[in-house]
Amino acid sequence: MLTPQFSLRRLLFVVTVCAVLCLVPAVATRGYVWAIAAAFAMAGIGVLFAIQALLYVVSRGLGAALSRGPTNDEP
Repeated sequence: MLTPQFSLRRLLFVVTVCAVLCLVPAVATRGYVWAIAAAFAMAGIGVLFAIQALLYVVSRGLGAALSRGPTNDEP
């Protein structure tokens, strides 16, 4: 039987981090300037990761479409 890769401690840590990340935009809706800035920063980082993923997919697709496989032109 396979052993689990994630322990309960790691799962609790991930849940705690997600809770804090969700708390920041909630505080930002109350008008705190630091929370608004942090929420915009988190959104900006998310947009940057999305753009990087999109460019990666496009480059992989173009690389596969434009690559030439082995040819049988050798004598």
